[in-house]
Amino acid sequence: MNEKNEKAHRYSLILVTKTNDKYYFDVKLGTFVKMYENVVPTKSSLQAIDFLTANFENRESLAKSYGILDEVATVYIPYQFKGEKRIAPVFNNEKWAEIAASFTKKELNFSDKNNLEAFNEVYHEIADLDSDFGEILVKNEKRMINLSPKTIGTIVGLRAHENAIRLKKQYGLAANTLDTVAKVNDIYSEDRYGFYQDLKKRMTKYREFRTVYLNYCKYTKANKDEKQRQEVVQKRKALIPPHQMSMFDKEN
Repeated sequence: MNEKNEKAHRYSLILVTKTNDKYYFDVKLGTFVKMYENVVPTKSSLQAIDFLTANFENRESLAKSYGILDEVATVYIPYQFKGEKRIAPVFNNEKWAEIAASFTKKELNFSDKNNLEAFNEVYHEIADLDSDFGEILVKNEKRMINLSPKTIGTIVGLRAHENAIRLKKQYGLAANTLDTVAKVNDIYSEDRYGFYQDLKKRMTKYREFRTVYLNYCKYTKANKDEKQRQEVVQKRKALIPPHQMSMFDKEN
């Protein structure tokens, strides 16, 4: 990972225990250092911090690995932009650790197989009109997703195009001639590739792709957890024997 881009060195990693002790991660020393009053924590690039934290299962395992045994209250990444802003660190995400490690210049390289695979996962979820992931990114109802207006516009355009194609196929091909179908498919493929490339260009910015991909991970995990919960409910229902009327039951 290239640490030469000084402009990117504006992030710190801060750990606070429940005993109110505060630590910052010193990249040069390779460990956490206890913070005292008026101490300015060393700064690093976001990708360097992500590579560190994403390889740990959680904040507790991170703390223990560096000899901090007190219970952890919080871990956060502060940076300055019109005052102090904070973003959450990444934990337990090997794929993102690899993406962070691959970042060597000003943009993410999607020639990298792992990076392209991650992007394609995100693209297909956004383009899928039966998934509400794209709408979650656009609406940002909890104001927790920080994406640029250009990225939002790209997502809106992509999904609008997918919807137009769906409607065209449903209602515009009544004649259903082979020539008409072929022409629509050709236009569809060409335009779709354009939207694909537009989104990929927006995602070469590390912070943008970080925001989208980590929200994608959160979204898919929530859906998986809900699916598993529903499966458990169905299994429990199957274990309940059918109701048998007894002499004490009242007839309707």
